[in-house]
Amino acid sequence: MENSLLLVRINGTLPDLSTIGDVEKSERAAEVKRMEIAANTSCSVFTDGAKNEMFHLLIDVGEGVVASIEKGMADIASGRSIARLSSIPNAILITHSHDDHIKELPILLNKLSGSNKLNIYCTKECKEQIANKFPQIAGSRSAASFNVIQPEESFEIGPLSVVPILASHGENSPPGSVIYIIKIQDRKIICGWDFLSLPNADEFAMWNPDLLILGTQSYNPHPEETGMISVTDAYGLVRRWNAKECYLVHYRGLMDFQESKNQWFRGPVKAMTTAELQKNVDSHLRISGV
Repeated sequence: MENSLLLVRINGTLPDLSTIGDVEKSERAAEVKRMEIAANTSCSVFTDGAKNEMFHLLIDVGEGVVASIEKGMADIASGRSIARLSSIPNAILITHSHDDHIKELPILLNKLSGSNKLNIYCTKECKEQIANKFPQIAGSRSAASFNVIQPEESFEIGPLSVVPILASHGENSPPGSVIYIIKIQDRKIICGWDFLSLPNADEFAMWNPDLLILGTQSYNPHPEETGMISVTDAYGLVRRWNAKECYLVHYRGLMDFQESKNQWFRGPVKAMTTAELQKNVDSHLRISGV
């Protein structure tokens, strides 16, 4: 598997831009939509598989993810001499059972044909939570084949090696929540969205990822309200883990409006568009040299 191909695609839907950037609109949207305007968080990892086909590992499948994957297949394959890509993954990792990470699991399963089954990897607690939400996929006739995993114990999925890391998502964290370290040969990807802390994480295992994907709901720290790290927290993890590249997902920034009440605060005080967020990130990087 020398020089194996490795592609990573972020899947999902973007926030409604009409609700971002303006305090009145954003606060009204937060009340009406109950803080659910953030992008659904998911990614696909493609690498060389058996029989000259690409192996597709999907991580989480919230609302809009299935359509996002189908739309993206042509874009990935365009101009590349690579084996056939499939919008149906070979396997799926679930980080936790919140709706924005599992909502379209039944839709994905319904797309399987014949006797094909989809291998789903998650913790015992997460499996039970999914079964309670979607009883139709828990039965023996379901197209779902659940594989129970243990945090901090490595397992193999096709050509990939995966280590789940126990994660805490604040007070609303479902038991059994994890993030994932995914390895192929000497390359490492960390899918680390929706966590506030990693209680048992081995810092050495997190060291030097080629790609670090982090979920951040706000620019400034608001741990009690969001149950997640912030963009400024992410800067610290990039340094501590020596990440070669970092990609931020899940941002909405609504809690940052609170800073506008402090006349001495000089950081972002509103929900930013993608361009505004990138400008602030770039500015920080120039100053700090991350």
